[in-house]
Amino acid sequence: MTTRHFHGDPGRKQAEHPRSRAPQPVRASTPSTGLAALQADAGNAAVAQMLRQSGQQLSAGPTVQRVSKKKTPKNSKSTGEPAPKSDYEQALDYIVQAFPPLGKLSANAVEDILADAGVIHPGGELIYTLEEIRGGACHEEINEEIQKSQFGPQFDVTGGGSSDWAAGSVSTAHKELRQHKDNQWGSDTSLHHKLSRSWLAELAKKAEGDPAAKPFIDFVDEIRGDLNGSTASLTKVLQNIPANLEFGPLGEHRTDDPGAGFDFNRTESGSLTPRSAHLEKAGEIGNAPPIDWKKLADALREAQKIHRTTNDGALLSPPDKAGWQGSGQKWNKR
Repeated sequence: MTTRHFHGDPGRKQAEHPRSRAPQPVRASTPSTGLAALQADAGNAAVAQMLRQSGQQLSAGPTVQRVSKKKTPKNSKSTGEPAPKSDYEQALDYIVQAFPPLGKLSANAVEDILADAGVIHPGGELIYTLEEIRGGACHEEINEEIQKSQFGPQFDVTGGGSSDWAAGSVSTAHKELRQHKDNQWGSDTSLHHKLSRSWLAELAKKAEGDPAAKPFIDFVDEIRGDLNGSTASLTKVLQNIPANLEFGPLGEHRTDDPGAGFDFNRTESGSLTPRSAHLEKAGEIGNAPPIDWKKLADALREAQKIHRTTNDGALLSPPDKAGWQGSGQKWNKR
């Protein structure tokens, strides 16, 4: 037990240590003068009243500062244990580990895929039990939906086969377009590049090695804004220029898939659409060394400007039902 010392209270010290002082001899009193004389004649209460009225204060003697008994413990930590994960959270953890491609997606994108696979309700409730999910009851459905997402080979056939080239915002917009009233291909859709993905990848390499490409790099940064502030590589941003993407049937269902070639849109009369005309110009500039990077950026910027205006700010163009001619499962561009 800690002894508390009251250094400013002599009376208490004397009470605690009665033997600490020897009796003091009585001294002869001397006549009181000043305040003492006034106190003796009028009394302490009267003197106090007089001093208050004159604006003075009496000293109340030393004040004892008392330490509060309530102390904050050092390095205090909450004693509450973390809440255990729900079956829903455990199921998501398991599925993301079992299907590595899902680890590259946002939580919302993962939930969209699982909802389409019939594993969860859109509101966030399991359809299968946790035990069934861990037992592989819905693995086939999840795999199928992953193949329909940005990681499937059917997502981009034009210009280089399967990859995860699509930015998250583009992948989401593609999925939303499958619900559009003019989508005539169901879930068997792809985003096709007008300037091919492989050509854009080569263009990115040239830009990265050329100090004169700054006007072009500035344009790419503008596209990052359209892609929700994407911080992806130069190549990936170029491959996601919204004006350069076309929603359509799977490449394997096309009779005119150009592979690594260009894939522009045309009007009924056969001429290039305004947007495709600017993209064609960009292709010509990019293929003519030395590249005029400013003119190239301007051509792509004009295509993107037309795209924004035509689509009321939507990230991707809606399905162009009249732009495709089909016979059975095969389609070709008009």
